[in-house]
Amino acid sequence: MPLRPARCVMRSAARAFLASPLRHLSSEGGSVSDPFDLHIQGGPAALPQKDLSRAGVTGTTCGGVECFYGIRYGRLSKPDTPRSAVTPASGQLDVRHLTEVPVFPQLPSRLEALMGPGIGENPQSDEAFYLNVWTPEGGTDLPVMVFLHGGAWVSGGGAARWYRGAALAAEGMVVVTLNYRIGPNGHLEEDADQDPSDHRPMGDILTALQWVKDHICDFGGDANRITLAGQSAGHGTLGPWLGGRKPKACLIRLRF
Repeated sequence: MPLRPARCVMRSAARAFLASPLRHLSSEGGSVSDPFDLHIQGGPAALPQKDLSRAGVTGTTCGGVECFYGIRYGRLSKPDTPRSAVTPASGQLDVRHLTEVPVFPQLPSRLEALMGPGIGENPQSDEAFYLNVWTPEGGTDLPVMVFLHGGAWVSGGGAARWYRGAALAAEGMVVVTLNYRIGPNGHLEEDADQDPSDHRPMGDILTALQWVKDHICDFGGDANRITLAGQSAGHGTLGPWLGGRKPKACLIRLRF
């Protein structure tokens, strides 16, 4: 089946993202037969899966979508100093499911009461500079959407099952979700004279975007068609780009 035009994909993106978090719930609170959800939760997959590799990154394919989890984009410049600057890095965790990808330290999310399990099972780490990629099997030169999670800047993560990108990738686009620092590690100022432009979450996001710009072609994406989107706090994080206060080399489009 031919891939849908990028314009049609972008129009349906918001609808798909809003609908997908609830797909794993039935009226009794149990699982339903969503093969993407079963794959991500680590349950018995309804569709065949196979291991694969792109540019040295390993993943699996399920239902025509390739899934790559726990890709490292950065590290702390000063190990064991959670509020130090991020520096670019590479590598990948040996994981097969989103629930195995670490997120930054946080309390349990209140959203789970409404949206179901999100990241409550995920490990937590001060070095959770990871991103995840979903891409249509065999796709090339596809539009890319990088999604910034919400959570009031104190919770959330790119590995939340609410933000799984398989359904959108099946529409004909590459989807990337990422972690950025939250809570005290992201926002606590070291002193009153700290430069306000030295914003740790923004530095994390820029580092991740540079990884996407440099490597997304290896996953079937077009590095010149990157859309940055966000929900709640992730949406608010887009503001500095609108004001022209951040470099635009990594960024082509914004979506709200």
